[in-house]
Amino acid sequence: MSFSKSQSFLLDKITSIETINIDGSDDGFEKFLKARGIPVSNEYWSIDHSIVNWNQVSPHFQFNFERVEEIDLSNWLLNSRITDFQFLYTWLNYVEPIIKIRTNDFVSYWQDLNIYSGWEGLVLTTESGELFLEFTDDWKTHLNSNFQIKP
Repeated sequence: MSFSKSQSFLLDKITSIETINIDGSDDGFEKFLKARGIPVSNEYWSIDHSIVNWNQVSPHFQFNFERVEEIDLSNWLLNSRITDFQFLYTWLNYVEPIIKIRTNDFVSYWQDLNIYSGWEGLVLTTESGELFLEFTDDWKTHLNSNFQIKP
């Protein structure tokens, strides 16, 4: 995977980025999520600037991540069920394919990944879709998940 110079800061931090050769554009990422049983619909966009329809997710946890210190959120993630999985899948921007990253890289650099995505929202899921979370865009700044993150 090639990164532009301005985006190459991720390569200095993330230990493993692997493309899975699925294009995320043209609803590719939504189809990827739906194939894992994650409810995706445009109806939740007007509520929370979210592509996941959190009204159809139970359990559903939410908090404003902008009001949390970066290190606190990293520690909460480290102590959550997400670390039971070695890898997460996400799509960072419209010109790149869906990628697989190490969960411990996400835990350490969640804010950098949000920056790389342009603060437009970021969804991450386990391969099976058992656990997933979504950072909404810079207007709402909610972190939604189907597992507890904030203690």
